[in-house]
This record gives sequence, structure tokens and C-alpha cells, in this order.
Amino acid sequence: MAMELENEIKAISDPASANGTMDFEDEELGKLVTENQSLKHRLHILNKAIAEHKSVPGELKVNSQFSILTHLADLFRDALSRLYDGQFVNNVTVAATNNPKFGDYQFNSSMTIAKMFSDRGVKKNPREIAADVMKELHTSEIVEKFEIAGGGFINIFLKR
Repeated sequence: MAMELENEIKAISDPASANGTMDFEDEELGKLVTENQSLKHRLHILNKAIAEHKSVPGELKVNSQFSILTHLADLFRDALSRLYDGQFVNNVTVAATNNPKFGDYQFNSSMTIAKMFSDRGVKKNPREIAADVMKELHTSEIVEKFEIAGGGFINIFLKR
């Protein structure tokens, strides 16, 4: 039993040593490890795409495998990447709004980023962070406008 646990821990710690095959007694654990590897791969692809767009000013285009939420999150990751040298790109939260007066979607990360600055001893107002992000946002063929609201939200209005 102890040897099986050691092998399982080794497989989780170093998936490459398992030659692509991992057998877990706990099926749920196996699914989670596989999903984690998939998410790491997707994160790598996203970071690579952000790096490619980082130096290219202009409009981000919609591609053939389009997701509105992903596209909007990419716009904000791109802006944050340029604004804070790659920091906070994993802290992007874009969600659909419940009220049409707030647009179609909303960027909610300014407060989280302000809190992270505060934890580092730097005082930043979430609304100022939102304003800085707005300055760095590229245009998009699906977005009519962005506007700052409340304590640092950015409302996103889609073209009709």
C-alpha cells in the first residue's frame, strides 16, 4: 500500500515520468490531474498569445473559434500585460451583467488588483486602476464601448 501511494505521489509530482500514462486508484484524482495538465497547456497557449499581442498595437480580431467571454478576457489580459509588465493577467474576471444599463459584460478585476497592491504596501484606488486599464485596451470589432462605473468596474457594451 505504501509503495502504491509513493508511486501515485511521484506520478502527480512529475507527470512526465509516467510516460503519458497515469493510473490512479482514485478515478476522480486521475480526472483532476488530467484536467490540471490540460489547463496548464491552455494557460501556456494563452500566455504565448498575450506575448504575441503585447507588442502589436491596434485592434484584436475575432477568430474562427470565437467565444465572446474569452475574447473579452483576452482584451483585458492584453491591457494588464502591457500596463503591469505581465502581472495580474491571471486575475482577469469578466462576467455577464444582470442589468442592461451596465452593458452586456463587466470587468470586475480592478478591486482584486487594488487589494493585491495593498498587500504589497502600495495604495491604489480600484477606479484609477480601471482608468489605467481603459487607456491600454485595444479596440475590438465586437465592442461598441467600454465605460468605468462605480468603484472600478468596467462596463462592456457589445455592438448590435
